[in-house]
Amino acid sequence: MQEPDLTTHSAPQPKKNFLALRYVGNAFLLLIGTGFTILQIHDSGYNKGKSEAQTLVETYKVRQEDSEKATKVAQQEITSLKLELQRAVEKPTPREKSAPGLDFIEKKLVEQSKQGISLALQTGQTKSPFDDGLYISLESITYIGSPPSHVATLTLGHSGKQNLRIENAAVGSVTIYEGYEIRIMTTSTFSIGLQVEKK
Repeated sequence: MQEPDLTTHSAPQPKKNFLALRYVGNAFLLLIGTGFTILQIHDSGYNKGKSEAQTLVETYKVRQEDSEKATKVAQQEITSLKLELQRAVEKPTPREKSAPGLDFIEKKLVEQSKQGISLALQTGQTKSPFDDGLYISLESITYIGSPPSHVATLTLGHSGKQNLRIENAAVGSVTIYEGYEIRIMTTSTFSIGLQVEKK
C-alpha cells in the first residue's frame, strides 16, 4: 500500500497572503476615499448653507435701504403737500375796524425786522412765523455721533415760490430764503428752536 503524501506545499501560502493584503489595502483605500467624499459633501453643504444665509442677509440689507429711500421720498412729498394745503386753506385774517396809524405800522415793521421771531418746531410740524406766506416745516431730526449732536431736515416754503429743502442742518446753521434769515438755535431729539428774521 502506498502511504499518503503528507507533505505540505508552501508555495500557495504567500499568494493567499498577498491576496489578503491586497484585499485589505483596497478596502482601506475605499474607506479613505469614502471618508474624503463625505467630508467634501459636508463642506459643500456647509458652504452652500453659509452662502444662502449670506445671500439672505444681503437681500435684507438691499430691501431695507430701498425702504429707507422710499420713506424719505414719502416724507418729502408729505411735507410738500402740507405746505401746499396750508397755502390753499389760509385766508387773510380780518383786521380791526379802526386802522392803526402809519407811524405805528412802520414802528412795528422795524421792530420785527430787527428782532426777528423765535420759533419752536416738533418733528412733522409746519408753522408760519409771519403773516406774509413764509412756511417752515420740520421733516426729521437725526442723531449723529461724531461729534454727538442732532441735525434737522427742514423744508422752507413761500406762497408762489419754489420750496427749499435743507438737510443735516446743525445748531448755528443759517439759511437765507426769499428775504428771510433762518438760523437754527437749538436741537433736541424731537424738536428744534429757530430764529427767523426778515432781511
